[in-house]
Amino acid sequence: MKKQMSIDDYHAHPAISKSKLDQINKSMLHYLEPVQKETNSLLIGSAVHDAILSPDVFESQYILQPPEIKVRRGKKWDDFQELHAGKTVMKQADFDVVMKIRDRVFSHPEGKNMFSNGEPEMSYFNQGEYFGTTIDRKCRPDYISKGYVFDLKTTRDASMRGFQSTIEKWRYHVQAAWYLDILNDEGMNVDYFTFVCVETNPPYPIGIYTLDPDDVKNGRDDYLDDIKKLIDYNERKYVATGYTDEGVEMITMPAFYYYKKMGGV
Repeated sequence: MKKQMSIDDYHAHPAISKSKLDQINKSMLHYLEPVQKETNSLLIGSAVHDAILSPDVFESQYILQPPEIKVRRGKKWDDFQELHAGKTVMKQADFDVVMKIRDRVFSHPEGKNMFSNGEPEMSYFNQGEYFGTTIDRKCRPDYISKGYVFDLKTTRDASMRGFQSTIEKWRYHVQAAWYLDILNDEGMNVDYFTFVCVETNPPYPIGIYTLDPDDVKNGRDDYLDDIKKLIDYNERKYVATGYTDEGVEMITMPAFYYYKKMGGV
């Protein structure tokens, strides 16, 4: 089922998302008691998405902090917030970064082509059968066009080598598999997951990479492990305390210690 809805309504829906898979992967406690962190990097990332994918939303939902308001406290700030309730207030410096990133993406030979003649930020919901259990699933792809899912990522390092590490760190291969599986079960006929990566520091270089199909399969294997963990918890309802729910575990030195001990650099 495809829906057009706000990002807040999407997050409030209880179906399993990639973010929830990440929580499960960390520990069942993180899934059961999630902590939401608001950072300036997240603000810029959201603003970049809206500026590129939904310019009407960007124009209507974001407003610049007036230069005469130097600090975010006091009567002037309170009055300004009340006047523009519900909008995201941006500092001029952050707004300038968002505009430079938007312009950089659209200056790429494929930039405008990727984000045209398709669907931006629609929400998809369906069910999947895993190990005899029905799981409610959801995803919210940035953009779908011509058999591709395009995913816009703000990052510190958009080079191929740098973003390879980012994919592993943030499990973006899991995102690719989860999204493609949900979308194809909806009859969307999408075969490829492409990252549009842009750095948030000057000169705002970009890199565009389609994830190798073998790594999509690896992502599927990894999310299936997360689903198994969720099903096991739902069946046993054990007390989730963090990383060692089953008791005391043996710990060893990390792998790189032994690599160095054997003469590695």
